[in-house]
Amino acid sequence: MNTKEKFNQLAADITTEIIAELEKGNIVWEKGFNSISLQSANNYFSGRVYEGFNQFYLSYKAQKNNYPTAQYISFKQVQQLGGYVRKGEKSTPVIFWKVSKYSTCNKSEAGEEEVKKVFTPFIHYVFNVAQVGGIEFKTIKYELSHDNNIIDTCASIIAQMSNAPKIKHQGNQPAYSPIHDVIYMPLIGQFNNSKFYYQTLFHELIHSTGHVKRLNRFKDENNVNSSFGSESYSKEELTAEMGAAQLCAYTGILDEKLKENGAAYLQGWIKALKNDKTLLVSAANKAAKASKYILNIIKTGSGGEGQLKMDAPLRYLPFE
Repeated sequence: MNTKEKFNQLAADITTEIIAELEKGNIVWEKGFNSISLQSANNYFSGRVYEGFNQFYLSYKAQKNNYPTAQYISFKQVQQLGGYVRKGEKSTPVIFWKVSKYSTCNKSEAGEEEVKKVFTPFIHYVFNVAQVGGIEFKTIKYELSHDNNIIDTCASIIAQMSNAPKIKHQGNQPAYSPIHDVIYMPLIGQFNNSKFYYQTLFHELIHSTGHVKRLNRFKDENNVNSSFGSESYSKEELTAEMGAAQLCAYTGILDEKLKENGAAYLQGWIKALKNDKTLLVSAANKAAKASKYILNIIKTGSGGEGQLKMDAPLRYLPFE
């Protein structure tokens, strides 16, 4: 198989795995961003923090396999440190992208030469440090914080979001309107607890990053207005749910009981995942980008493209 075929096969295999968890009622993107992932899934040898889909999937695998940490290492790196992979252990795939640029031989309205980007996927394999012997790893396990100050952190993130949408507290149904660029929220006292309130607001804030003046995820601004259960609705809801889970993990409020998902939501995601085997990878990357925007780690460039702020403290984020 060529590179593209290998990527498509991997995406299909991973999607099948995630669908099986969803059909059991397990919301893997909430379980993937737990106390383990507060340290950020990273490469033990290089210290590099994994990004986007890799962060989600490696955190999920650490949770599923009860690893005490989300630190990973390649087979070659294990050998360099004088260790060995324990017999019977299986590796976890990670996806990296090579970006190539080429001229289209066309010019823009400003007279500038148009350049297209081509993204080529490359698959590598890593092991969790818990799968390795012969090396004395120095690992740190982080625990979730449950004190009241964490809610203050949620409020601070919302208040400091650049180019934020207007938030109106009215009615009984949380919603984001891309046409008016407004988030509608019930009063905080209408929720069972503050965690539910902030998790819901994070969900709507992730939707708002799709607006044309932010990350421009809604090309025709129909995504969040599509009918419930439709393909476009499911894609955007998956992005918003994963992004909200990331922000909840970042602020320390995520726990197993934070959100009870209805069967209709699950069925909507399952259908979309079955129809598009690359959706999970795409949604995880979009969710990470949206979360970074809310945290002011990326800025909006021309045309609504999100650009990474080079001075951002990436190492300490749970969804790189």
